[in-house]
Amino acid sequence: MEFDAGLVFICYQLDLQAGFVTIFEKMSRFDMMNQFVTNVGGGHFTIPAGVQKGEFIGQRLFAQGS
Repeated sequence: MEFDAGLVFICYQLDLQAGFVTIFEKMSRFDMMNQFVTNVGGGHFTIPAGVQKGEFIGQRLFAQGS
């Protein structure tokens, strides 16, 4: 049996490894929804915090890496 439907999963994660990756690995082994779900793509995006006067967009993000 094949279903013609689309699913979208969107969430905010402060730490991808501790949050989404760990939960997704457990779900991929034991979740009964696997028979209905096929992953066709994905992405991880970094969204910088807001800026204060005198800063540029993403300045604090780059400062954390050094």
